[in-house]
Amino acid sequence: MEICPPKDVAETAWLEPSCSAWISLDGKIAVDRVLKLETLDTDFAALCEDLGTPLVPLPRTNQSEHAHYSTYYDDETRDIVARRYASDIESFGYRFEA
Repeated sequence: MEICPPKDVAETAWLEPSCSAWISLDGKIAVDRVLKLETLDTDFAALCEDLGTPLVPLPRTNQSEHAHYSTYYDDETRDIVARRYASDIESFGYRFEA
């Protein structure tokens, strides 16, 4: 089992799979729509259109530049992430890319 000790409990929220808060008792996502951060602008625009509400620009805060996520993983860390976040990967159609 992987251990990543946080300094306090408040730091552990980001470690939890996203699905854990949204899964209903029957194991299905229990929300009508999920907006993904990586496609937030288009997902939010589609939501506004479906709701018939005006599209407002989303603010950008705390932005940073990063290399492609795959550059941060080797085989071992990719396997750890794949096991830890298997429910997210399956539920949201993610896959590891080179």
